[in-house]
Amino acid sequence: MKLTKELFHDVVAFVFSEPGAMGCAGTIRFLRANGQSFFIDYLEGNTWSLLKETFSGVKEAVFNGPNPLTPYVANVFALGGSPDDPKPKNAEGWHEIAFDCGNHMSVRREYARGFINLFAGKEPTEIILDGFDIIRKEKALGRLEEFADAYHKQELWDQEFTKRLAKWHASADYQEKVDKANGEGGMERVLQMLKEEYGFEVTAFEIKQYAFRKMGYL
Repeated sequence: MKLTKELFHDVVAFVFSEPGAMGCAGTIRFLRANGQSFFIDYLEGNTWSLLKETFSGVKEAVFNGPNPLTPYVANVFALGGSPDDPKPKNAEGWHEIAFDCGNHMSVRREYARGFINLFAGKEPTEIILDGFDIIRKEKALGRLEEFADAYHKQELWDQEFTKRLAKWHASADYQEKVDKANGEGGMERVLQMLKEEYGFEVTAFEIKQYAFRKMGYL
């Protein structure tokens, strides 16, 4: 199989297995937007260096244990080297969803929240082994545009909320109003104050989710 950028242009998810992983060690399984899948042995010859040039999902990524932002992580040993090794990280535009025994499942960032919702309640092992089948069975590939639209709309909302927060914090009396409202009735009163004083209506759940997104967990 010739490794070209065209080969990977419609890949929406992949499972990377570290050289010492349980299962198919030293391989990467790929899922295309059309439901087809294929795998590559990256330990063969100069395959790894070619992959770094042609596939964005592994370019600059570090796979030596679970990424700290991975939503589904098995309570088992993590592979990798010494504590001095580079910390695990995602490639630009990708988000790791699950880790289990040296195996990582990553998806394109604009689809990540949609897939995370799809896998709710699943164990990391299930996602690693059967994730592609679950995606196909739930017809999630037909919802990729929906996932991406929701992602981009949420990004715009987050940007607007971030700007508002910065403006409010720049106000001399904002923190005083927050402290007073919190003392009067906790979070619910703070949210009511934001609506009355600043004309912005938001729920506690939305703020919590916003915080998780800002930290990179969603």
